[in-house]
Parts: sequence; structure tokens; C-alpha cells
Amino acid sequence: MHDKHWTDDELISKLFDLGPEDGHLEACPECTRRWETIKQKHERSSAICAEVPDKQLAAQRQAVLSQLNRRTRKLHPILVPSLATAFLLVLGSLVLFKAYLPKRPAPDAASEDKLIEEVYQISLSAEPTAMEPVQALFEEQQ
Repeated sequence: MHDKHWTDDELISKLFDLGPEDGHLEACPECTRRWETIKQKHERSSAICAEVPDKQLAAQRQAVLSQLNRRTRKLHPILVPSLATAFLLVLGSLVLFKAYLPKRPAPDAASEDKLIEEVYQISLSAEPTAMEPVQALFEEQQ
């Protein structure tokens, strides 16, 4: 048996015979009241839907389908060449811009070796370089 009240989702599922069958509705007056309210609202909305004529529903369906068909239009024939021209202009501008960029010099093998040597020396030191200013405070001045 349910220890807690049924949720609205469980009550709505019960409308379509999908809800739990644990006898809670018979034992709980609050859930029974909510169940009756939901059932009445469902019956009223079903009655309203039954009153709508089939011709009106068919007309609404046709209007929706015509709206969907309007949205799937193809590109206007003038747009295709215009878009292609714009793409080529952007591409050409990028190529020209790249041609005028300053060239970076190739790294020198000696400078790479020097950099590697400096990094190696730093990694061998026991103390980080950030400690140098602190050590300078404690050194004796001569």
C-alpha cells in the first residue's frame, strides 16, 4: 500500500489505466477527492472535443499542413549566385590578408639549444627563483 499520497501524474495515469493498483484510492479520502476532480475535468474536456464538427477539424488540419508547406520553400534563385559571390569575396580577402601578414623568422637552432639549457639549469636548482628576493633580505651586505 502507498504510504504517501498519489501524485498528479499517478492520478492522470490512472485515467488511462496505467496507474498503480494498490488500493490507496479506496483508503485515502484526499486522493479520492483529487481523483474525482481530475476525472470530471477529463470528462468535460472530452465532451467539448466531441462537440467540434469533423469539418472544422479537417479545415484546421489543412491550415496547419499548408503553413508547414510554406515554410519549406527553396532558396530564391537570385540568392544562390549572390551567396556564392559573397563566399568567394570572403575567401579571396582571407587569401590576400594572409599574403600581407609578416612572416615569422624560423627559430634558430642555437637559440633553441640555449633555451633548453636554461630550462635544464632551472630544473636542477634546488630552490625556486621566486625565493631569490627573500634570500637577498637575509644576506650580509659587505
